[in-house]
Amino acid sequence: MILMGINFEVFLSLVIYPLSFVLWAPETGGLTPPLPQQINLVNQPDFSLVTNDKGQMTSDKGQIAIRQFTVRLLGEQTAGSGVIVARYGHTYTVLTCAHVIAWHEGGGLQVVTHDGNTHIATRNPNFDLGNLDLAVVEFTSSEDYPTARINANNQNLALQQPVYVSGFPNSPPGGSKLEPGLASLMASYFLSSGDLLLVLDRPLERGYQIGLSNDVYIGMSGGPVLNSQGDLIAIIGRTKYAFGGVSAYRFADGTEPDPELLSQMESASWAIPIFCHLSFVTCPLTNDQ
Repeated sequence: MILMGINFEVFLSLVIYPLSFVLWAPETGGLTPPLPQQINLVNQPDFSLVTNDKGQMTSDKGQIAIRQFTVRLLGEQTAGSGVIVARYGHTYTVLTCAHVIAWHEGGGLQVVTHDGNTHIATRNPNFDLGNLDLAVVEFTSSEDYPTARINANNQNLALQQPVYVSGFPNSPPGGSKLEPGLASLMASYFLSSGDLLLVLDRPLERGYQIGLSNDVYIGMSGGPVLNSQGDLIAIIGRTKYAFGGVSAYRFADGTEPDPELLSQMESASWAIPIFCHLSFVTCPLTNDQ
């Protein structure tokens, strides 16, 4: 089933509210009838992420689950990451950053899953994500892959809470170069532990709004950000100390941060919270300290 003209809020409703399976229809001011078997979320691993006093993850089950729903996106000019968020029949939906696949509007995109299988992928243009640095990619497979869990009842982003980011650096954290070949590209998988440092009262350009202490490397853009309950809360897209100085941290409303805030922002990696459709409005995130 192809759904034309679905916007990001509808996409989130399909993923976050799988029990209701309803679409919001602005033109009628109400709900459309449920779409039977629209999204299948049966393979969602149930896990929490346990860490020791050094912030190191000790849950093997959690690490395995994250690895299985984190995917590599590859193309002639692309090497990034993504996360499987939904399934319909044999069609899987992957959420990633728009800048990861910006050069692949005409095709040539591949998704590589945790088992090393390569799948032809296409961008779904029917999701209107506005200016957000997010994109929806689809691939088909008869294999059973898990999907990340999105909990609509767990939207609180308390500062200093542990968060985890996974993805595929294009260069190993040590600074050496990857060997040519798919095996090397997949072996670079990296799971980063850290804390939530900043929750802005309004988004930066392209929807970035939460800052993390996690070390993130080029190639991890599009990967998942998870809380300690294992819930997907954001998509990573920017490393620390971005090029461009203050202009790299301009708010979506065109204003710039003061020097003190800028200093804090530069030392954080940045992600887009998935609970909000951000369009020059304040994202309704809680920020309990």
